[in-house]
Amino acid sequence: MKTILSLLLLTALLPLCAEDLDPRLAPMADTYSKQVKAITDRSVTAKSKALESFLAELKESEAKATKGGNVKELAAIKKEIADLEKGLALPVPPLDLPKLMESRHKTYVKAFENADAAAARDKKQLDEKYLAALAKLQPASSDAALAAQIEDQKKRVLSGNLGPMTDLQTQLAGTRWQMVKDPSKFEVFTKEGRYVHWKYTTPDPQTVIIHWDAKSSEAWKLAKDGKTLLRNGQPDMMLAPAAPK
Repeated sequence: MKTILSLLLLTALLPLCAEDLDPRLAPMADTYSKQVKAITDRSVTAKSKALESFLAELKESEAKATKGGNVKELAAIKKEIADLEKGLALPVPPLDLPKLMESRHKTYVKAFENADAAAARDKKQLDEKYLAALAKLQPASSDAALAAQIEDQKKRVLSGNLGPMTDLQTQLAGTRWQMVKDPSKFEVFTKEGRYVHWKYTTPDPQTVIIHWDAKSSEAWKLAKDGKTLLRNGQPDMMLAPAAPK
């Protein structure tokens, strides 16, 4: 369950550090950071509850399928459980999943969507208030150092407003992504057309091709949410905030 909970941290929003900031700015930045964390915590809690509930229902269904000898349903349930426990937050439901579990799957997905929507709404409102406060502070001083810190805070806030993407050809370059199977790992699609050590191209708005070498390549697809890249049809990485400075 710890690996599952770590995956839920994919929703974490960009915190700001108040260390070494001007005393006139530091309290504002610290308050904003704490409020961002509260939004993140609410989202993580909601997703954690939905996940735990769904897994419990799946395991009850697994026991019934085992007792009833329904081989196809049992295999489908086991696959759904395995996908969740190996780190796929929103797996594609197997074809032979029992009807009740299909319904529960939809409920689970809806809970994730609701948590994301609530976090996005709350973050947008918080950002607007913080940016307005920064705007009021900026003309209040001719201090060049303070002005630079305020501009940096603005950039960090705006860099935390993620997606959704609609066109990889124009939006992918320079973005940072978090791995689904290893949430501690992040990679960047550079503006120079590189992903880690490999060249990448975007032949259409929904596809990025990783060129492993001169003879082999792999196409990844942008998911409908505009924030996930699919590899072999499964979530592989999710759009992440720019790296904290």
